[in-house]
Amino acid sequence: MKIKFKEQQFQIDAVQSVVDCFRGQVNKSSRFTLDRGRAKGEIGGQRSFLIAEGFKNKPITGISDADILKNIREVQLRNGLKPSDKLEGKYNLTIEMETGAGKTTVAAHWLIRKYIHEGYRVLWLSHRVELLEQAFDTFNYFSYLIQGEDSYMNMIIVSGKYNSWSSVDNRYNVVFSTDRSTALNLNYLELMMSQSDKGIFAVIDEAHHTVASQYRSILNTMFSNKGEKDIKLLGLTATPVRMNPDETQLLWRIYDDNFDIIKPSKKTQASEYNSIIYEVSQNQLIQENILSKPHPSTVNTKIDFEAEFTEDDYKYLEQFGDLGQDVLNKITNSSLRNKIIVQHYKENIKKYGKTLVFAIDIAHCITLNEEFRKQGIESDFVAYTEGNNAEVIENFKSTDEPQVIISVIKLTEGFDAPNIQTVFLTSPTRSEPLLRQMIGRGLRGPKAGGTEDAYLVTFVDTWKLFKPLDPGYILDVEKVIEDPKPEPKPSGVPILIPMDEFEKIVKAAYELLLTKPISYDFTIFETFPHSWYQWTREEEGEEREDLVFIFENQYEFYKDFIEYYQKNKKEIPEILNEETIGEMLYKFFDDCSDPLPDYNDIIKLAGAIRRGERINHFTFKEKEKIDPATLAWKYIDLGPLELKPKLREIYDDNKLCRIIYKNIFENFLEDVMKEWIKITTTGKTISKETEKDKIEEGKEEKVIDLPILPQYPEGAGYDLDEIMESVIYTDKNFLNKVHFPNGEPPKYRISFTSKTRKTYFGICRYSDKTIKINRALNSPKLPRFVMEFLVYHEVLHADMPNNGHDKLFRERERKFIPSKIAEKEAKEFEDGYEYDTNVSYYWYTVSNQFLDTIHWDYKIDAVK
Repeated sequence: MKIKFKEQQFQIDAVQSVVDCFRGQVNKSSRFTLDRGRAKGEIGGQRSFLIAEGFKNKPITGISDADILKNIREVQLRNGLKPSDKLEGKYNLTIEMETGAGKTTVAAHWLIRKYIHEGYRVLWLSHRVELLEQAFDTFNYFSYLIQGEDSYMNMIIVSGKYNSWSSVDNRYNVVFSTDRSTALNLNYLELMMSQSDKGIFAVIDEAHHTVASQYRSILNTMFSNKGEKDIKLLGLTATPVRMNPDETQLLWRIYDDNFDIIKPSKKTQASEYNSIIYEVSQNQLIQENILSKPHPSTVNTKIDFEAEFTEDDYKYLEQFGDLGQDVLNKITNSSLRNKIIVQHYKENIKKYGKTLVFAIDIAHCITLNEEFRKQGIESDFVAYTEGNNAEVIENFKSTDEPQVIISVIKLTEGFDAPNIQTVFLTSPTRSEPLLRQMIGRGLRGPKAGGTEDAYLVTFVDTWKLFKPLDPGYILDVEKVIEDPKPEPKPSGVPILIPMDEFEKIVKAAYELLLTKPISYDFTIFETFPHSWYQWTREEEGEEREDLVFIFENQYEFYKDFIEYYQKNKKEIPEILNEETIGEMLYKFFDDCSDPLPDYNDIIKLAGAIRRGERINHFTFKEKEKIDPATLAWKYIDLGPLELKPKLREIYDDNKLCRIIYKNIFENFLEDVMKEWIKITTTGKTISKETEKDKIEEGKEEKVIDLPILPQYPEGAGYDLDEIMESVIYTDKNFLNKVHFPNGEPPKYRISFTSKTRKTYFGICRYSDKTIKINRALNSPKLPRFVMEFLVYHEVLHADMPNNGHDKLFRERERKFIPSKIAEKEAKEFEDGYEYDTNVSYYWYTVSNQFLDTIHWDYKIDAVK
C-alpha cells in the first residue's frame, strides 16, 4: 500500500497521516517524540526524534484490520489519492515524499547512516536561515535511517528567528545554526564539543563563504580546542571559487586534510591540495538525460519601473543591490506587464505546454491568474491561504487542464511535476540560489521522468540601475534566441561562455556580455573581460562578495574613476539615481568605446568607495598566454599550414582558451590568423630573432624624434556638428543620396574626446548614439576632406550597425565625396589634393592614405 504525499509542510502532515492510519488503537508508551520548541511567537525550529527501526509503535491492539483500512482510505482521500480496496500485506505502508536529490540530500543520508548513528554530533552551518530550514526538513525526511534500540536524532535550529545557543544541550545531536549566531556564541560551541561522545562533524552549506571572517573564527575555535575529540569538516557548494584568487586558494586549502587551519604554511601552494572528491558537469547530466536541455530566452516588457523610484528605493538598491518591497508592489500591480506575460504564453502555447509561473508574491499569483483566465487560458495558483493546494497541484500533474499553475518559490517545496515543459520567471531577482531553485523545477530530464526540453522564459523590464539575473547566468549551454525578430545589433555580438572551473568569474563575465553592445570588428578574444574589481561588504551580518568586470577598452577609465572618488568621497552624490549616475559616467567614460559600463556597476563601485571598502583588482593572467596578437608575432615566421597545428596544441593545453572560444578551435584559429594577416600585410615582418641579430650587430634602427601634431586652441578648429551636416547633406541642404541612398542615417551626438586617445581616430558608440573623434586630429595639419571622411566613416557605422567592416560597408565607404568647401581647401593644402580620374575612388583612397601615414610625420599621442 502506498500513501503518497503531494505536499510537504515541515513533514508534520506526513507524521500525522501515519498516526491517523491507526486511530482507535489502545494507547501505549511510544519511543517517538516531537518537540518543536518556541520561536518568537510561533511554534517551530526544534524537533526531537527517538527512533527504533524507523517510525514504530507497540504491537497493534484494540483495533481491527477493517478499522485500519477505513482509516487508511480516509487518509488517502485527504491527500488526494485513490483509496485502497484492501490491505497489502499486514500493514505494508509506504510514505513517498517527492523531493530533490541535491547535495543536502546526499549529505544528510550519509551523515545519518555513518556518523550520527555512530554517536557523532552534527553542526550544520549556513549564512541564511532559509537554507537551514531546507536542511532541517531533509534530515527530518531521512530520520527513519536511524537504526538500533538506543539510536536517536534530536534536531534544533539556532538563529535570531528560532532558538538561542543557550538552548543547545547534550540532548541535541544535530544543530543547525547560522554562522553569525555561532560566531557570537563560541563558548557554547566549545561546550557542544566538550559534551560530544565521539566528536563533531561540521558541515558548511554554500562552502564558498568559508573564507569569511565569521566562519574562520568558528573553524579556529573548533580545531584549536578539539583535544581528544574528532573534528571533521565537510563543505557543500556548487561554486567552489571566490572572486578573489587568494581567497579561492585559501578555500581549497581549508578542505584538505593536509592543511593546518590553525598554523597554515605560507610556503605551501594551493596546487598541493586536492579537496574535490566528486565533480559532475551540467552538460554531462543533460547528455545522460537526467536533466532537460534548457532553452533560456527573455521577453522585454519595455516597462520602466525606475522612472517612479523614490529616494528610499534608490538607497535600498545601493545598500542591498535588490528591489525594495514598494517597487515589487508596483510590478505586481502592473496590468500591462501581466497582459504581456499572458499574451506571450498564448502566442507559444503549443511549444510551452504545461507551464509553471513564478510570481513575486501571493497578490501577484492572484492577479496573474485572473489575467490568464481572462484571456481564455485554464490556470490556477497555489497560495498559503488556499486549503486546496494538494488538489490544485494534483490536477496540474494528472489532467490536461489547467495548463498553467502559478506560485511563489517558497510554496513549491516538495512540489514535483515531471510534466513541466516551461518555467516563466516573472519575478526580477539578484539572488542566485533563488534563481537556481526556480529553474530547477523545470529541468527534470527523461531519465528522471521529465521532459527532453525545458523552456526557461525570463520577463525583463527596462532597468538601468538594477540588474536582474536570468537563467543564462547559471546555465552552461548556448543561449537559444526565441525572438524571431531580434533588434539590430552591431557585429561582433558577445559570445556566450560556458561554465568551467572559473565558474563564478565566467558567469559574471557572461552576464555582462549578454547585456552589452560590442563595437564592430571585435575579436572573440577581445570580448572576454580584461580584468575585474572585487570587494567584500557586510550585509545584515553576512559577508557578501561583489565584483565588477572590465573590458580592455574600459580599464583606464575605471582606474581614473576609482582613484578620483577615493580621494574625493564627498563628491559621490547622496542619491545614486539615473541622473547622478549618468553624470558620473560621462564625466569619466565619455571617451570610452562600447561597451560602456553598466549603471548598476557604477552604483556598486560608488557604494563600495563610499563605505571605504578595499577594492581589489585582478587580471586574467592566463589570458596573456593566448592573446592572438602576441601569438601572431611569436609565430610570424611560420606559414599558415605550420601555424595551425601549433595553435591546436596551445588550444588543447589551455582550458581558459577553450572557455573563451566556446570549445570551437576554429574560432581561436580565426582570431590568431586575423592578427597574423594584419602583421604580414602591413610590412611589419621583422621577427624577434631578426631584431635580436640587428642589436648584436650594432645595426639598430635610429629612433627619429618626430614633432608633435599641432592642435587648434580649445574651442577653435573643426566644428564637428557642421562637418557631420556636410557629410549627410549636399550644399543645397538635400540629403546626400550618394552617401545615404536608403534615407537619412540615425541622429548621433558627435564631439571630440576630452583628451588625446592612443587607441582610435574615431568611434561610433551604439549604446548611447554617440560618435567621438580623437581630439589629436583637431589640427591645422589635417585637411578638411580627411575629417569629413573620418566622420562619414563613423556615421556609416551608425547607419549600418550590423555590418562592421564587411563588403557592403566598404562599397559604401568608397563612394565618399567631400563637400565643395573641403574640395576647394584640398587644392590649397600644403601637399595639394585634386581629384584624379586615374585613381579609383580617389577621395576614399587619399583620405585613408593620409590617416594611415600621419604617424610617420607627427607624434599624435600627446597634445601640444
